[in-house]
Amino acid sequence: MAIKIPYLAIGATILVAIGVASCDSRDRKSVQPATAPSPVTPAPSLVRVELIAPGSIAPGESVQLTANAIKSDNSVENVNERAVWQSSDPRVVEISSSGVAKAIARGEAMITVRFQSRGASTRTFVLPAGAYRLSGTVTDSGLVVVGATVAVIGGVGEGLSTITDGNGTYTLYGVRDRVRLHAKVDGYFNRIEEIDVTDHRTFNFAMISDHQRPDLPGRYTLNIVRTACLSGKNAPPETRSYEATVAQDGPRLTVTLSGADFIVTGGRGNAFTGVLDGSNRVTFAIGDPIYYYEYYNFGHYDVIERISNTSALLISGKVTAGLSSRGISGTLNGAFMVTQAALPPLPPATTLIQAYCYGTAHRFEMVRR
Repeated sequence: MAIKIPYLAIGATILVAIGVASCDSRDRKSVQPATAPSPVTPAPSLVRVELIAPGSIAPGESVQLTANAIKSDNSVENVNERAVWQSSDPRVVEISSSGVAKAIARGEAMITVRFQSRGASTRTFVLPAGAYRLSGTVTDSGLVVVGATVAVIGGVGEGLSTITDGNGTYTLYGVRDRVRLHAKVDGYFNRIEEIDVTDHRTFNFAMISDHQRPDLPGRYTLNIVRTACLSGKNAPPETRSYEATVAQDGPRLTVTLSGADFIVTGGRGNAFTGVLDGSNRVTFAIGDPIYYYEYYNFGHYDVIERISNTSALLISGKVTAGLSSRGISGTLNGAFMVTQAALPPLPPATTLIQAYCYGTAHRFEMVRR
């Protein structure tokens, strides 16, 4: 006998099947993984700054310099307008805010450019086209000669002239090929030399005295008298008197002191050196206690005398003197300083200075005994 299934039951069965299928579809969609975001590429960082500048610029000429930012991805970006430009000597080279260099006068200058945290520098000369810098020192027995005139008297650059500085150094800008040089200074024979200049180069002059040097070795009494102070505090002793022994080696002079309670450390504390130049002028250098006092931990001073159980006197500066029948006399441009402590090492702090007097004309006299 045939079984009859009601239409209502069939419909319900179909609906249930559809519902199950729909749920299964939603379940499968819910477990699909989400799409991962694309990785962010970091911006390239600044590695260094490249400075492009000519090695030489002719006087009056203007040149556009170049500052490039070199980045971590090897890309190159011109940053002329955003960089900071500087010349070490605007009297020689001026630089605009956009990197235009103008040559003002013969010489040389360091050009520096900075962009963000990086920078670069280069040296540029101001010279006529094809010319070079010639420099050197003028000496006497290995000691520098200050105030000597060095001139070009023949060849490219004829008429150029300069005077040696405190280091005995001269520099001439704008010479080339075969040139004739003339060096002169009072108390020495003139020197004339011919040299070839095909690049920047150095040439030194050794001067010879034109007279017999005075003999200065022997025993002296040294008197140093403090004069009016241009700056200072309290009152250091006014006068110091020491026994002095002078040794001489050509123009070199060495003065060793005795007759007082000197604090000697590392061979320094009771002696100083000097030079007798061709004009019979004497220059002594008696250290610089302010420099040592601030930057060193030890009592390396040229003249330091214990004046009490708790203090010491330092004398320093530059002596300029001449010769007389009595000996050597002149002035001391320098300082008298009283500091705490009477045993080395001295304390490295200027706050411990008890008295100080700086002047340009303290009296300095060495009388033969």
